[in-house]
Amino acid sequence: MNRTSNNRSGLFLLEIMIAILFFAMVSAVCLRSFAKAHTLSQEASDMNQAMSHIENVAELLKSADSAVLDDSEQTVNLLNTEYALVSVDQKQYTLYFNNDWENCSEQEAAYTLLIQGSDLNSKNIRTYTITTSRTKDDTTIDQLTLELYTKKG
Repeated sequence: MNRTSNNRSGLFLLEIMIAILFFAMVSAVCLRSFAKAHTLSQEASDMNQAMSHIENVAELLKSADSAVLDDSEQTVNLLNTEYALVSVDQKQYTLYFNNDWENCSEQEAAYTLLIQGSDLNSKNIRTYTITTSRTKDDTTIDQLTLELYTKKG
């Protein structure tokens, strides 16, 4: 009689262990799903913020007069109407953003918005490439190419 009692308790213990293993595996899958959802949510948020700032810069450039875009200092002043900190190197303008997508210094930057301008081509079109990227791994989040026609004065 004792033997069957031991067998039953052994089977019960095995059943409990299998149930715990099953729930541990299910919880691992759930945690992985939540982590992936958080990552996707963060990437979507970054994409939305990046596109918003790209559109904002594109609209600023579209609103500018041709003479303003020819002069780097005036272009910086134009960008300063919306963004306090603008770094410039020839026809390349850089804006830095922190984790909350607020304009900041280069040292605090989590994201970078780069504006690369070209000279007028033969058809009086000036091309700008506006790119946002993550600072830590330099991966591009979004990019826009803007072509502006300039009237001959």
